Amino acid sequence: MDPLLVVSRLTKAFNGVQLLHGVGFRLGAGEVLGLAGPNGTGKTTILNIICGLVRPDAGAVIFDGHDLTELPPHRIAGLGVGRTFQLPRPMRDLTVFENVVVAVAAGRGVLRPRDRAKARDLLARVGLSDREQWPAGRLSSGALRRLEVARALATCPRLLLLDEPFAALSIKEERELMALLKSINRQGVAMILVSHRRRILRQLAHRVLLTTAEGTFREGTPGELLADGELEV
Repeated sequence: MDPLLVVSRLTKAFNGVQLLHGVGFRLGAGEVLGLAGPNGTGKTTILNIICGLVRPDAGAVIFDGHDLTELPPHRIAGLGVGRTFQLPRPMRDLTVFENVVVAVAAGRGVLRPRDRAKARDLLARVGLSDREQWPAGRLSSGALRRLEVARALATCPRLLLLDEPFAALSIKEERELMALLKSINRQGVAMILVSHRRRILRQLAHRVLLTTAEGTFREGTPGELLADGELEV
């Protein structure tokens, strides 16, 4: 079976500093790949290249047979790539429900009657039905992360890019988000997960790509790469 995503020889430098040097990997449908490594070694940049926010200096990204390398972010999202950010980016003055409705209708500019029903279904899926009329700015860190996931799911992605989704969460919030992401993955959604935490990667990732300060990478199972104490517990 052909892979869902093929990343080939990505190279990227910023202000003359080489951040990525020939990074490549494949991801199958429904697979979870962890991205780990020291700060500043290109993990977020890899996500940004895949979703079209950053152009690589060299290399290619092929998703389900489509070359994403020159496409704008909205076209990539329409092909089935969803994204969350390390710092949640809700529209804080809108309600939780309005945040998701906007994401559902993104790219069309027209709100259809069924969009409201879809938004409510997504809020139920992430456990925020009881807060749909709250201003998004009132949500806790954990609830904001789940709102980000609901917004990312609005376009029915087959690949979900997750940038440090467990940062600054309580143990309870971490367990809630872990259960949600496992549920989404069981429904066949592939994921690329950036995290510094060995425990998180061992629970979610099938494979891990470990970036290095030299712009290179190593790939293997969580057990092979996460036993050397480089990451947080």
